[in-house]
Amino acid sequence: MSLKNSKVLIIIAGFSNPPMSQGMLNESLGLEAKKYLEHKGHQVKVTQIAKGYKVEEEIEKFKWADVIIFQSQTWWIGLPNPAKKYIDEVLTAYIPLIEQYKGKKKIMVSATFGALEETIHDKNTCYEGLGAEQVWWPLYAAFVYSGFEKLPMVAYFNSFSRHFVYQERVDKLHAHLDKVFV
Repeated sequence: MSLKNSKVLIIIAGFSNPPMSQGMLNESLGLEAKKYLEHKGHQVKVTQIAKGYKVEEEIEKFKWADVIIFQSQTWWIGLPNPAKKYIDEVLTAYIPLIEQYKGKKKIMVSATFGALEETIHDKNTCYEGLGAEQVWWPLYAAFVYSGFEKLPMVAYFNSFSRHFVYQERVDKLHAHLDKVFV
């Protein structure tokens, strides 16, 4: 399936948890992806979990979308609790549709990490050398089980650094989207 002129649902799972996180980075990256993809000719809808959602409306968005981009922070080496709840509620409601849409939809993760990239790959840290894709495996597995095909993820590291440069993340996002949506 070509991803030119796709229908894209961006699920923003950024959450505020002061003082560690204001949740703004993931919201900004998700909205930047929307703007960029629309500029490239794609149709885009957005769900911001923190602002609330209705399961029935999310199912309609899932049916509409060719691609879902899940934009989230990495929280305790996984999904933030509200994002897990969203997945549990929406994918459970989606189960009757799995056979109808199997292999016709794709999932991509765009995730921020507070950790350095080398920490994620270090076997002597809590990540045990897993790498970003493996840290996010449970989310991918839930979507693959639900009939989605996996697209390569994009990961942003060291998000808490005082040397953090937002434009570098935006440039990385644009380059990744250009590779995936061809």
